[in-house]
Amino acid sequence: MVGLQVGFRVVLVYLGLIIVGGLVLGIVGAALGAILGSGGALIVIGSLAVIGICLLILAITWFYSRLVISEVPLAVEESMNSSQSVDRSWSLTEAAVFRVQGVVLVAFVITFPLIFFSSYLPVIFMFSVERGSAVYETLNLIQTITSLLGAAIVMPFWQAIKAVLYYDLRTRREGLDLSLRDR
Repeated sequence: MVGLQVGFRVVLVYLGLIIVGGLVLGIVGAALGAILGSGGALIVIGSLAVIGICLLILAITWFYSRLVISEVPLAVEESMNSSQSVDRSWSLTEAAVFRVQGVVLVAFVITFPLIFFSSYLPVIFMFSVERGSAVYETLNLIQTITSLLGAAIVMPFWQAIKAVLYYDLRTRREGLDLSLRDR
């Protein structure tokens, strides 16, 4: 249930940002087209689109970084439901969102090559083969097996990162299980 809530929120934010970005790009493009002509406006719009895509990626990772540890409070803390767990993730990451975002981006860069070669590359080869052929079915089997193996390697890595982030955020924010000695 937590995964559905997080996924739904990320998709809504993504769609909202795409709509706003498209509107801004369209308005700027129309204004620049009237001022610079079609050739100059195309270069500026292309540059703005690249900048917009980079900002979109940063915004989505910022939002996801606020919710990345939402499963951990549900598993660790007592008397917690899925909505409270998502809210707990949001509150714990409040002061450290850029640090968490950095960890998420580095973890993504580390795991992307494995996921690319185990899941996406066989699918790319499947586009060049006729559906229903023996080669297609063989590639489909290879893709299924390699995807499962890749996920079996990547999933524990991500769960460990979430656990370490949760423990770090709780320790920094609440002094988890720390006791001060009397002087």
